[in-house]
Amino acid sequence: MTVETAIFEIARRLAREPSPVERAVVLYEDGSALELSGSPTGVSIPLVAAGHGRAVAVVHTHPVPRSAPSLPDLQVLFAMARLGVERPRMVTVYSGAGGVVVTVYTLKSPPPPGAEELVARHALSYERLSVDTGFDPRVSEKQLREQHALLSRLGISVERYRLPPERSVAG
Repeated sequence: MTVETAIFEIARRLAREPSPVERAVVLYEDGSALELSGSPTGVSIPLVAAGHGRAVAVVHTHPVPRSAPSLPDLQVLFAMARLGVERPRMVTVYSGAGGVVVTVYTLKSPPPPGAEELVARHALSYERLSVDTGFDPRVSEKQLREQHALLSRLGISVERYRLPPERSVAG
């Protein structure tokens, strides 16, 4: 199974299992996966696991109305790159009334000098705005558009997928 296939299988499963806390699945170099749970606003990610190697992708939920990456999400992506992971991926999964939004951030090349600080400053302003507005989805959408433009200039691709809501089967 490719990393891309695993990402979407995990995203669909996480979307089917709503939780009031962030949940994450970390994919490692050897193909293993580690499932984690955290708080409503975060989860700690072990980027290196004995016997499994480095994290190559992190798929995690955002239980608050947010489809844009948080500052810690972007910090984890850069940290994977600093560890020497080729094409690290950070994936957010947000389930709302209209379906599931899966956003894949892939660092395609080493970031230029100063990129992490620039992204951190930009993301921090949105962190504050998100909290101040009670995680208004419009703030997340505005952040996503602005960050997409910034991230693409820094060698980070942003792919966004909308999955239809799961339909239950009556028995």
